[in-house]
Amino acid sequence: MKIFTLLSFVILPLLVNAAAFTSTPLPADLQNQLIASEMWSQDCPVSLQDLRLINVNYYDLSGQFQKNGQLIVAKQIAPITLTLFKKFYAHKMPITGFTTLANTDWQTAEKNNQSYGFDCHKNSHGQFVAESFGTVLTLNPVQNPEFSFIDPKPTFICRLLPNLSHCVGAAKQVDGMLIFPPAGVFAMNRSLNLSGQSESFLALLQAAHFARLRDVDHGLNWDKFIYSINKLEPNVGLLASPPAKLGKPTYFSSTPLTPTIEKELIKNDYWQEGCPVPLNRLNVLTISYYDFQQHEQTGQIVVFDAAAPFVLAAFQKLYAEHYPLEHLYVINNTTASGTGAFYCRAIRNGTNFSLHAYGLAVDINPAHNPYIGGFKLMPDGSMQGQLLPNYAAEIPYLDRANQRPGMNESIVKLMASVGFIEWGGQWQTTLDYMHFQVPENIAKNLSYMDKTSGEQLMVLVIRYPAAAEKMSDDVRWKLLYQLYPTRYMTALTQYFPLLTTEDEKQIFELMLQKLSQPVVQ
Repeated sequence: MKIFTLLSFVILPLLVNAAAFTSTPLPADLQNQLIASEMWSQDCPVSLQDLRLINVNYYDLSGQFQKNGQLIVAKQIAPITLTLFKKFYAHKMPITGFTTLANTDWQTAEKNNQSYGFDCHKNSHGQFVAESFGTVLTLNPVQNPEFSFIDPKPTFICRLLPNLSHCVGAAKQVDGMLIFPPAGVFAMNRSLNLSGQSESFLALLQAAHFARLRDVDHGLNWDKFIYSINKLEPNVGLLASPPAKLGKPTYFSSTPLTPTIEKELIKNDYWQEGCPVPLNRLNVLTISYYDFQQHEQTGQIVVFDAAAPFVLAAFQKLYAEHYPLEHLYVINNTTASGTGAFYCRAIRNGTNFSLHAYGLAVDINPAHNPYIGGFKLMPDGSMQGQLLPNYAAEIPYLDRANQRPGMNESIVKLMASVGFIEWGGQWQTTLDYMHFQVPENIAKNLSYMDKTSGEQLMVLVIRYPAAAEKMSDDVRWKLLYQLYPTRYMTALTQYFPLLTTEDEKQIFELMLQKLSQPVVQ
């Protein structure tokens, strides 16, 4: 009797779990519900007899066990879908909930963060959407929203004369972005690694021959995955294959600004009186690099002099790895996207100086690493405002899981190794995948130091990044530097690492005690 009881405790849960993963033809009552709710009609591209009801166990976002999650898929992918959800269950992949859409529509389902499969409806062009074939899975739509761009309406003159120079291509510009469901706006930052974001599913989905459903012309979906009978092509490598050397000379140099470059910066409003750093504290870097066709090119950027050797070292590494770069510029007076650094301007949508105004920020490959920000939630659920990327062609690069040449995730550690420890792709309120910078308060401290002292501070930032994040722009740092210019960096080198764990006020006091002691001859 005891043996039987023990076995029942072991076997019964296994039987319950096994029974929960089933694939059956649609029951008659479910078929009737789909017809009554107009979720299926005679003109749908798949018949009711060719659909299957999938029943699964799963774990929700809080990690709690749930059973009897149901969704509908096409008969031909039912076995592999069932196997996929068994793996989700085994790995405790969080799913928010399921729906067959029998008693609701897809908009309501996604607003309620429900996952689903088959959904027969047409798009605005009168064509059946991919979900209508029962081969698409929609997973956790709030954590994985759909982003699609809204074309601006052409002006009256452009409707009459579309070939005017300022009208050509205007329809490709992004006037706004529709984010659905609206509650998913917080999930635009794919670096948050939120529970339920589809990046955690990708390996299992790809092994089951599901690929993210991409709509390059209109946006992208982070929640939809389509089954493909063809073997999926692997993502393109981060770095292109090095070609044979073309014999061009290689340049890596750092020099003070020439009078010509100074005049160009002033003429193009890249520098003016009142900027946080003077022209004589800027250096021009001449750099060899590979373009996206892996042809060797040479370009220039302008940076703060104390950071120049470190930035130059970073671009030497990029060159050695054949990392492709958009054209380098001192002044970007073309419409082409490019890699640049110094530009004395305010931050986007603000009044404070950007770190570009200090020459202590670098934008790398903007077309492949766009900026997203300035959203405003409209009553209809759309997100309006100053939204980049400006062009539809850049929108697919919001999909950071699909790494392609020139996307900056692969160089975050490299840039941190030269002191540019902050990457805009990890920010919370906006995303700026192109942008690398030193911490803002470090930039303000560098601005009053001489070049040699600044280089020493950059070394400390590289060695102790956590301390660098905590060093403020308190005026007492500047006063200590001005009072003890020859001994300041020696003391800072000793006490800077303590900023990681100690209160900044204590570090001030320790440094003041150290610096105020008489110098022993």
